[in-house]
Amino acid sequence: MSLLGPKVFPGFAKVNLYFRILGSEIDYSGDKPDSKHLVETLLYSLSLHDDVEINLDLGVSNEKEIVCEMNGVAGSKDIDNSHNLAVLAAELVLKCAKVKNYHLNININKNIPLGAGLAGGSSNAAAVIYGLHSLLPKNLQIAEDVLLEITRKLGTDIAFAYLTTKNYFEKNQERTVAIGSHFGEIVQEVEGCVDLRLKTKTFSKGISTPLSYSTFDMDFPNKISNLNTEKNIQNLIKGLQCGDFKKVKSNLFN
Repeated sequence: MSLLGPKVFPGFAKVNLYFRILGSEIDYSGDKPDSKHLVETLLYSLSLHDDVEINLDLGVSNEKEIVCEMNGVAGSKDIDNSHNLAVLAAELVLKCAKVKNYHLNININKNIPLGAGLAGGSSNAAAVIYGLHSLLPKNLQIAEDVLLEITRKLGTDIAFAYLTTKNYFEKNQERTVAIGSHFGEIVQEVEGCVDLRLKTKTFSKGISTPLSYSTFDMDFPNKISNLNTEKNIQNLIKGLQCGDFKKVKSNLFN
């Protein structure tokens, strides 16, 4: 069967309950060396999500086409597909799966605000990586370590977003918590955490991540967060696991 889908895959928003910058390091994994910040963070998924519908046709000949449409939050229709993480993710998955000819439709119903630090673009890419791979015939599916390498290649939040979507489908798990290390792309799941009732508030204008980092660098030339704080990621995790909300509150750091 050459027509696969349509099927909807959720891409979940996240917040950083703890985020500390530990320094910087040159990343050589991309097309050119890039200085990135080393972080220690605790990532916590939200129920807020975008719906990513994938429809793949492998019955075409001599054609490689990806069409991505976005609807929902203001500005979502103005995103250039050449910089769209969902499209870039699809291209990498199909390339690694050695799919030669295809027509792929991606329809994204946006609920996560743009530029809000909630991983809206990253969650879309993660949903495409997981969803597209799961739709492919068994003989075209690629190894899990290759999928994880794709998440790390595309962005620092995508590995966690991928884990969140994967847990939703394979574990029927609606909440994922994980420690993010290195640039944030190395994630270690934390189990047994209580659900928090969080209320998010976003600004009318999005906040640029590169601009946020450059502002931090000007304020902290050594590129290290205040390490004298008594707030501790392990104490935060203990609070989440035992339902000690006072300990959780006292160890939030961002």
